[in-house]
Amino acid sequence: MITVLQPGLLTTLQDEGRLGYQKYGVPVAGAMDSLPGHRAQKLAVYESALDGEQGRRKSTIAGQISLFALEGVEAPRPRLPDLPELPQRALLQYEKEMTGVYITGHPLDEYRAVLEKQPFNVAMVEEMAAEPDWEKYDRTPLALTGMAVQIRVSTTRNNKLMAFVTLEDLYGAMECLVFPKVYERLGGLLQEDAVLTMAGTLSLREDEAPKLLVESAHAVPAPGAQAHRERPQRFYVKVDDRTLLPLVQNLLRQHGGRRDAHIPLGIQVGPSSPVHRGVKVPGDVHSKAGR
Repeated sequence: MITVLQPGLLTTLQDEGRLGYQKYGVPVAGAMDSLPGHRAQKLAVYESALDGEQGRRKSTIAGQISLFALEGVEAPRPRLPDLPELPQRALLQYEKEMTGVYITGHPLDEYRAVLEKQPFNVAMVEEMAAEPDWEKYDRTPLALTGMAVQIRVSTTRNNKLMAFVTLEDLYGAMECLVFPKVYERLGGLLQEDAVLTMAGTLSLREDEAPKLLVESAHAVPAPGAQAHRERPQRFYVKVDDRTLLPLVQNLLRQHGGRRDAHIPLGIQVGPSSPVHRGVKVPGDVHSKAGR
């Protein structure tokens, strides 16, 4: 038979009350995920657990003995509230803030398939900068895709705004410089935690980390949202008078666009009939053919 003489760290939620360990943020960083309940519940009650444990210690120091200690019974644990778990990105951000690394995943995991198709990543750039003849890679055009984990906006001597963006992918992080003229175009796109593709030229200097001089950028949609947007879109044109059908068809063919046009012809003919891939409805269609 094995008797536990002294339980170790992270065995109960009261561990958060042990002096010297609060700074590690054990529920925040996920070190207590193996215990019952999820992180949002533990974050909701850990302060009361801490206060209770510290109060118990003060009572012990003062020479007071609780009923639980007298009977050798463990003090009751705080009741976990009925709360939904935090979003995955929030959990990962807590882990990174407390430990400096991601533990249970990476915010870009859902973009992994997209990132692995990119011709360049931060690790490749670092390898280029580490080569003996690194000068040949200076001013190389390239594009990087990742998450903007930090954005610092600064004012130049000419009183114009520019930005220093730390772009992080699955392999590392790299600083991207957005100069004033480019910032005027892209400033609204630069948001922390946004997943971006930033294109420009590589800047390599001796004894300095590589940097990307940004010339253009665009947001990378989440894989699910991208699939939704890629679904074919179409619109329908209602023709009240079938004798106007040739006129409508000619008008549609004269005005190109990016959607399919369908003309419901009624039960005499059948279902929707595609007319022309990629059209825009001109105003005279509405005036001459109905809706």
